[in-house]
Amino acid sequence: MREIPKNIDANRMLIRPILSVLSGVVLLALVLLAGCGEYSDLPANINTRPEDFGANDTSFVRIGPDWDNANGYNWTHPGDIQIGRDGLLYLIDEGGNNGRVLQMRRDGQVLNSNLFESVLDTSQPPGGIGQDSRLNLYMVNNTSNVYLWNQYVALHGIRHVFKDFEVLNTETNDTLIWTWEQVSVEVENPNSPYVLIGSSIEDHPDTLSKYESPYVVYSDTLKNGAQFTDVDGGVDGKGVIFLVDKYNDPDATRQNPHKDDRIISLNVVRKQLIELNNGELYYIYHGEFNQKVLGVGQGEGSTQDPTSITSEPLGTDQALLYFCNSTGVIRVQRVKGNDDYWNYDFNDSPEGRPEVRQDYYFNTPKAIAVGERDQLGLGLFYVADSLQNRVAAFHPNGFLFREVAAASEIIELQPGDTLRNRMNELNLTFHPELNGSIAADSVARIPECFDLVQGDIILRIVEDEGYSWDQILNPPVSPDFTAAGDTTICLDMGIILNLSIQFPILNGPSGVATLGGVVYISDTMNNRILRYKRSNADSYLPDEGN
Repeated sequence: MREIPKNIDANRMLIRPILSVLSGVVLLALVLLAGCGEYSDLPANINTRPEDFGANDTSFVRIGPDWDNANGYNWTHPGDIQIGRDGLLYLIDEGGNNGRVLQMRRDGQVLNSNLFESVLDTSQPPGGIGQDSRLNLYMVNNTSNVYLWNQYVALHGIRHVFKDFEVLNTETNDTLIWTWEQVSVEVENPNSPYVLIGSSIEDHPDTLSKYESPYVVYSDTLKNGAQFTDVDGGVDGKGVIFLVDKYNDPDATRQNPHKDDRIISLNVVRKQLIELNNGELYYIYHGEFNQKVLGVGQGEGSTQDPTSITSEPLGTDQALLYFCNSTGVIRVQRVKGNDDYWNYDFNDSPEGRPEVRQDYYFNTPKAIAVGERDQLGLGLFYVADSLQNRVAAFHPNGFLFREVAAASEIIELQPGDTLRNRMNELNLTFHPELNGSIAADSVARIPECFDLVQGDIILRIVEDEGYSWDQILNPPVSPDFTAAGDTTICLDMGIILNLSIQFPILNGPSGVATLGGVVYISDTMNNRILRYKRSNADSYLPDEGN
């Protein structure tokens, strides 16, 4: 029995572990911030932030370079992407052998390339990730399990796990053996007669490594067919996380395979007390079913074939849940409430019906993220629609703010411009396999040369007379075009002044995250991460040099 000073009373039993945990979290935050460049803390008041902007003076500007294979990354279908409370970026790479979860700085440096390697296999790659205010990182992989990894525990390692505790009842002088669950309940009682006098520990390497590595924090044994597709860490200080369950009916003959799709919440509670190698006391957590937040349906306040979920606090006792459905009528929704009720929270206004309430406005929304609120209380939220190849920003009332990135982008060229120079000015990266189209306004007869990417380029020429035609050039064969090298097309049609070039951008985006005016997009089928910043958010860019 490990002896603990006899004069520790019930209240001080509580104080020491909590103070140790808090000091550890503060220490970890300082270490991380020192290596993350400039990082904007989550505000205590969600209606304040040192930034003003209006809808009319904000645009989204692409940041270069892209995080792609050409720049040293090795993605194979990047998916869900999150920015944690620690200011770090977490990314699911769905391809490869088993899929993987990466931890990165927001300047693109990879810190850990496979966080959940020990629990992933080829049959169930990772699907969704989320982090809570305790820095617990959760991962789901389309099964009934929820996995947890805590970076502070992994950083320092576990010295031992407390198995049980010897307590003395000072009123009866009886000695009892309690579990940590019993102790943790009793320390909440300010009039407790119990005093902690000793404990037993477990320090077998297998036990320690089990909790230093990712472990199952919750397994749904209540419903056969649970298939969790995404997880949200919940609002700070509540100890509640949210899951979307894309139900997989074991009986394939049934007519409605989504009949039990749902959103649920879990209470994440302290299961065991541990001591880390640095002497700090910390906890092993366990998930307990809390409630069914929403059930299956196609209309408002229901879910069908859910793909993504995120939350933000509302006052002191409520939360807003944003989630995406890949089928049904209303595919992007928000509900407001707490454990007692959840109500649909988008409404029509005198200006009309917001886009998020319009039937089938979205095709297959795969990811949703909420930005910080500014001084005016404006908090944009972002939706990645994988089949429409679009990421758009929306006002809190559900009206479209503007597109961040789309399936294609148009660049206008003036006489004397070259495409490659304009690409450099706009921080755009082209790939040889991408095709683009060129439209020419007929104004004057002048020859111009424009750099194009090597490979097949689709050229669309539009003349004053309304005549249009397409020509695929590889190499150019039309007498109206002459080629000078692999990447230059010289146009001498006789009546060309301005050109606009349209080329593909997004292909199957399935992840979006935002912090400090910077939006990170998983451009899944192009195997890259794109970054855009709000045009008035320069001071919130991560420090690329650290």
